[in-house]
Amino acid sequence: RSIAAQDAAVLTVGAFQAGIENNVIPPSALLKLNLRWFNEKDRNILLDGIKRINEGIAIANNLPKKMYPAIKMKSMVYPLVNNEGMVNKINRTLAAVIAPEKIITNTPAVMGSEDFHHLVIHNKKAVYDFILLGTANAELVTKAAQEGKKYPFFNHNGNYLVDLATIPLGTVIGATGLLELFKK
Repeated sequence: RSIAAQDAAVLTVGAFQAGIENNVIPPSALLKLNLRWFNEKDRNILLDGIKRINEGIAIANNLPKKMYPAIKMKSMVYPLVNNEGMVNKINRTLAAVIAPEKIITNTPAVMGSEDFHHLVIHNKKAVYDFILLGTANAELVTKAAQEGKKYPFFNHNGNYLVDLATIPLGTVIGATGLLELFKK
C-alpha cells in the first residue's frame, strides 16, 4: 500500500522454510521473497518496508539486536527496456517470416524477470530487443480461450507446458533479426 496507485510493484513470497518437526518451535526461519518494480523509488520503498517490518517484529518480541532478522540479497535485476529503434528495425524484417498480425508491439510493461540485459548494462552504447516468443502448448491456449481466459499458464508455473514445435520458429526469428542487425 506504500506504492502509488499509478505505479506497479510486486512482492512475492516464493518460499517459507522453518523447522522439521511438528512439536518443536524452530530456532530460525527462512523467507524467500521476489520483488518486481519499474523504478528505483518503488524498489527502495519495498526494501525499506521489508526492513521496517522485520525490525518491528523483532522489537515487538523484545529480541536482542543480534537476533534481528537478516536480509541477504541474492541478486538484483533492473527492469528491461527494449530499444525502440532496434525493435522497429527487427520487426519490419520479421514480417517476412511470420504473419504481421502475430507480431505484437504495443504490449504494456510486464513484471517479468529477465536478466539477459545485465550482460551489457554498464555499456552505455548497448541496445537490445528482447523478443518474447509464445511457447505455450497450442491445445491449452485454445482451451483457455474457450474458458474465457487469455492464457492457460505462464512460465514459472508448475503446470506450464512448452510446445517444442516453437523451437524451429524461434530459431528462424532469432537468425532473421540478427541478420537484419548486421546490415548497414
